[in-house]
Amino acid sequence: MEDNTLKSTSHGSVAFDVDGTLVDYHDKPRMDVLSLLTNFKRLGFKVIVWSGGGYDYAKTWVYKLGIAAFVDEIYDKHDLGRPVPDMCFDDERVSLADKNFMV
Repeated sequence: MEDNTLKSTSHGSVAFDVDGTLVDYHDKPRMDVLSLLTNFKRLGFKVIVWSGGGYDYAKTWVYKLGIAAFVDEIYDKHDLGRPVPDMCFDDERVSLADKNFMV
């Protein structure tokens, strides 16, 4: 069983996709989006990272990018059992959260 929870908070939640969002299509970190992620965490939000590539893929990138200290949960983006966050940042138009932002 996957352990999606790294740590927990009680504020609102925000999710970030990996490919095209946290990293570009050449696997280069998108520093503007990583800064946004860390700022949400500093404001007290629960930070979720997910990927259509699956849980293991998302987890690999969380550690590769050095952002594990800022991430509360990791999911497969298409897992129907995952929570619905308050906000979502993605490189595609999605309807995965209450408010969805394309970056």
